[in-house]
Amino acid sequence: MHEHEQVWSTSRVAAGRAQDYWREAHSEAFFKMDLDVHRPEGFKASIRQKPIGPIRFSRLKLNSSQTLRRTRSDVATCKRYQFEFIVMTDGETQLEQDGRSFVLQAGDAALVDNRRAYSLTTSERSKNLVFHLPTDWMNQWIPTRNDRAIGVIHGTSPWGNVVQSITQAVAFQPSGALAANYHQCADQLAGAISVALTAKQDEDWQSRTDALFEHARNLLSERAHHPAFNVAQMAGALSISERYLHKVFSAQGTTFGAELLGIKLDRAARMLRNPNFGKVPIEEISWRAGFRDPSHFSRCFKTKFGITPGGYRGSVQS
Repeated sequence: MHEHEQVWSTSRVAAGRAQDYWREAHSEAFFKMDLDVHRPEGFKASIRQKPIGPIRFSRLKLNSSQTLRRTRSDVATCKRYQFEFIVMTDGETQLEQDGRSFVLQAGDAALVDNRRAYSLTTSERSKNLVFHLPTDWMNQWIPTRNDRAIGVIHGTSPWGNVVQSITQAVAFQPSGALAANYHQCADQLAGAISVALTAKQDEDWQSRTDALFEHARNLLSERAHHPAFNVAQMAGALSISERYLHKVFSAQGTTFGAELLGIKLDRAARMLRNPNFGKVPIEEISWRAGFRDPSHFSRCFKTKFGITPGGYRGSVQS
């Protein structure tokens, strides 16, 4: 056994005591949680833990699936607040917190804040690495994640590969080879986690804004003909703030006003091209497209199409 390494193993107790021992071992090595082993018969499990500078690191192996529950009561009585960085090396784990659920496959990792209740269910014959990161220390690297307690890093992502390389190096290098650089190793791990989660949040935010932008565009198409339709009404219809709505349009390189004007002008152009509207006055078309002022409509139309509405109608219907 390496210097300073602690080991908890069910092989040290009689088979009939394995599950009770495992609960006690888990509480001692980690913190208090409810624990249910799904297949007690022949249950075998172990934890090997050692310090790495300001953090601790554990390697877990077990041959049965289990469910761990971190309850609100556990959180309230806890004296060891920390982030748990869980790295799956074999098997599968399902994490649930605040109504959100994630499945971690081998190669995936997740940062979990133990100040919030959560549950974790592992598959049979699972193996994982767990880095125990003190909250105050880790908050130097990432903001407190009150809005999203679980941060997932997929092993197939570019930064996921970086995180995997660092965790594997720390986990499987001989202790003597790393002892002199434990603080540097811990800092590199925290830095990689921070960058990977930031990149993931950016991807998630972009995906959400893309979908919200499409929704907003569809809503604009439905309501653009109402002259009084504005930012406040759209934000209310989408159940978001006006500020966030402006950010959604800005992320697409446009603005609410530009999109609304473009939809109105395209709608007017379609009517001007349609022979069925050939006898409809341009002022009426302006009104139907959502413009209050026909002269403003004419100026905007010429700016976009390079020709007046009347000239446009004549060019496409002649």
